[in-house]
Amino acid sequence: MRALLALICVLGFAPSWAADKSESPSGSRTSQLRDLELLRRYVALDAAYSDVQRSLALQAISESEVGAGKRSAAEFELQVARVVALADNGHSAVWGGPRSRRMNRLPVRLMLFADGVFIVRARAAGVTALGLRVNDLDGVPTADVLQRLRSYRGGPNNLRDYGNVDLLESPQLLQAAGIAQSDHELTLAVGNQMHAAKLVLSAVPADPSEPPARRLRYLSAEPLPNEGVEWRSAFHSQPAPLWLQQPDQAFRIVLVPELAAVYLQLKTNTDAEHGELIGSFLARAKRVIAETRPQNVILDMRFDGGGDYTKTAAFMSMLPTMIPGPGKVFVITHTTTFSAGISSVGFVKQASPQRVAIVGEPSGDRLVFYGEPRDLVLPNSGIGMSYATGLHDYLHGCRWFGPCYWVNWFYPIAVATLEPQLVAPLSFELVASGRDPAMEAISIALQRTAYLPE
Repeated sequence: MRALLALICVLGFAPSWAADKSESPSGSRTSQLRDLELLRRYVALDAAYSDVQRSLALQAISESEVGAGKRSAAEFELQVARVVALADNGHSAVWGGPRSRRMNRLPVRLMLFADGVFIVRARAAGVTALGLRVNDLDGVPTADVLQRLRSYRGGPNNLRDYGNVDLLESPQLLQAAGIAQSDHELTLAVGNQMHAAKLVLSAVPADPSEPPARRLRYLSAEPLPNEGVEWRSAFHSQPAPLWLQQPDQAFRIVLVPELAAVYLQLKTNTDAEHGELIGSFLARAKRVIAETRPQNVILDMRFDGGGDYTKTAAFMSMLPTMIPGPGKVFVITHTTTFSAGISSVGFVKQASPQRVAIVGEPSGDRLVFYGEPRDLVLPNSGIGMSYATGLHDYLHGCRWFGPCYWVNWFYPIAVATLEPQLVAPLSFELVASGRDPAMEAISIALQRTAYLPE
């Protein structure tokens, strides 16, 4: 068996590609042609493309080669994104976070909620619009803008829209997409039930040193590590709801006696950046459940964008057996539940479908997707992206020596659905008022049963 696994590892290996830096200017014809040549390699490497999609992607590259050097850096960025998005796969994606290192950005940070796009952090002129909904951009309704931008991101529509919010913050990119009238400023129509206004914002130049941040981190009133004192947050609720407390902590265990529950929060499916090992956390969670003997477990996966599902598979598969028979495992999901985060949800649901209730909003990918991403960076433009190498089929399950990523043969998942049974949309109004719709839905569900304490 060990020899077989070693052989599979060798055969299944695919390298990450990043060519040497070119001496040509990044926007020259020569540099763009070199990047497009590497993009052709990307299309060949990404396993998610169907034959038709791969043909369309190569055709789009050929069209880009004809106009190489004649288009702006923003136009080239979107051309690349369109080629990558043709795979229609969540893991096949241009990295959105680092775009602000190459493209300008408004002095606001936006967030997509169930009730629209809102300004959640701001500085300078943007502060006056904190907490307001963005109804249109340069006269184009925000919903229409997101619809038009879907061609630059693969995967289900909720993932496309959520991932494309970073494009809304850059006049350069919006102009390249044919939406904004200027490449350096944007007019936002903002408002709420009491107030409406037009806000003209000028963009800040690209900052090559700006570190990317998870967009859900913007929901905390606490400043980001890289933010200066001039930044303001739309959220000031004290105390913050449970799920937004300790925003930089990767793993958390909290007793929730009013729900007869232990609350577990995972923001990653691998070891934390600050050093905490996920294995140690899961062992501690198991001890706490054994010692406190809760009726229910609440597993919050809203921040979990992935990692290594083999690190959580055993724990998640055992979780429903750790609590008494009448008890429930409530799993909270959101668009940001992705990759190995979805795998973890699948292991829990598969273990005991009747005792596991999914709460919140749909996860960020389908049950059948290509994962196991590798990195590729276009050396002249600096555009980074991931290509997918392995099939995950959580609808039908993966069989020995089938087309799936080989590790799935040892960690199979087969579930009919991971759609929420308790739908709890995350609206701006609820978050701003310090409420958590998912926890409220769980509370209501438990009040209808017999396992809440008197």
